Amino acid sequence: MVDVNAQNKRAVMFYLSLGFEIHEKFPVDGAGKPYPVWSLKLPEHMANHNTWKSWKKWLYFNFKSTV
Repeated sequence: MVDVNAQNKRAVMFYLSLGFEIHEKFPVDGAGKPYPVWSLKLPEHMANHNTWKSWKKWLYFNFKSTV
């Protein structure tokens, strides 16, 4: 599951293109500010899909130093 600022259309489209689906919508962020946040979830049938596994490896390799 991943939380995304709903106003960040590029991030929303990125995750939706990977197969994530909107799980919940919140009108405010974690600090109570008026920034809508969407909680996105990868469906169970996609979690083991080869395309997702490839993306997961690529994301880890390219961003592991930021975690």
